[in-house]
Amino acid sequence: MPARFSILVALMLLASCGTGPTPAPSPQDFVFEHFEAAGLAESVVVLAPGCGGVSDRAHTQPMRPLARRLAESGQHVVIADYESAFGMRNTCNGGARLEDVAEAIRLAAIQGTNRASRGDRLPVSLVGWSLGGSGVFIAGDRTGADRVVALYPDCSPFASLSQNIAYLVLTGEEDRLTPLSECADIRRRSEASGAQWVTYPGVYHGFDYKAFRGGQSVQASAFSDGFVAVQYDEDASVDAHDRIIGFLDRQP
Repeated sequence: MPARFSILVALMLLASCGTGPTPAPSPQDFVFEHFEAAGLAESVVVLAPGCGGVSDRAHTQPMRPLARRLAESGQHVVIADYESAFGMRNTCNGGARLEDVAEAIRLAAIQGTNRASRGDRLPVSLVGWSLGGSGVFIAGDRTGADRVVALYPDCSPFASLSQNIAYLVLTGEEDRLTPLSECADIRRRSEASGAQWVTYPGVYHGFDYKAFRGGQSVQASAFSDGFVAVQYDEDASVDAHDRIIGFLDRQP
């Protein structure tokens, strides 16, 4: 074997031994999923999924269909996939820190603003489902959002909501996973500041997730052996998404 070739092979082997597996991206470097606005963007909208993150079965989840509708109405949309950004596991069983969920939402808002802005700062809106709904409650002030939508959020960590943000909260009357009763205090205080709360009679948690057609039973919490129902409801889903589109519309 020629000397030069031997040296080259040795260098290549040394390099391969030194590199090891490619490190996972840090949250700041994570590439979120974007939906470009039709024409000039009126605002940036961040969508934060519920526990379990963003599924490849896009037709079963509400994020991408709603993202496409918002993009058509002139919003630049980013899905804050906090599971992938932070390498989270078992987020439906206590495997997620709410602070990390909120941080992923904040980073997604920055990324969306950087991509969509034409120089002027664009207004920011947040939409979150369940765990993501609790995340947008926290991230509202941190992102400078002026509008926040939460679908069936866990209200238990909160004593109040910001008076500087317009809220739309959409819940099911029969939700036993994130019970409406836990929202009583923040609902009363936030409605006094103009927040809109919509409760759908006879409707369960996850009412706009098509994966829950026919109903399912899920563990009530990571600390409970009990199970509660989740179920898709087409009428509530259509109404809720129409309300979200109207609430976030920036046109006069």
